[in-house]
Amino acid sequence: TFDVLADYIFWFGDMNYRVDYEFHETIDFLDKGNLKGLRDKDQLRKQMSTNKIFSTFNEKQIDFLPTYRRKKFVVDEDGHKTLKNEKEDEDESNTISTAVQSNIPSQITNGAPIKSHSQIYFNKDKQSPSWCDRILIKTNRFYEILTYTALEDIQYSDHIPVQSTYSL
Repeated sequence: TFDVLADYIFWFGDMNYRVDYEFHETIDFLDKGNLKGLRDKDQLRKQMSTNKIFSTFNEKQIDFLPTYRRKKFVVDEDGHKTLKNEKEDEDESNTISTAVQSNIPSQITNGAPIKSHSQIYFNKDKQSPSWCDRILIKTNRFYEILTYTALEDIQYSDHIPVQSTYSL
């Protein structure tokens, strides 16, 4: 437990929790636009709900794509962004519906056609796309979480930073 005398405690960073699905199962959920199915298998939320860790902290529901194991952008001399091509991760057999195309933020694709979410996530070390990067809050005072989002324009590693705004 965190019995610290403070008005507000924010705990944030790479918490290294994963989604309990294999890579291709996770991609299937993403391609179908089923974030709820992934949230149901989120290790951190499961441990919070069973009082194993951070049980007195709160987090706004995650409504953005997993922030971990992303491929990086390559920026050309004209400033155009494209996804870095990783041959080991290409899967030409995937098809994608227009509904799935619309749930991939334009900052990721820069308008390029994407067949599957497997084109924006690494399948390295058998690690499934996950929400490793989190922001939690603990307080006995009034607060409201106004926003909780991934900063898709900032892609310099395989993690996408997250941001949250509060009314305290």
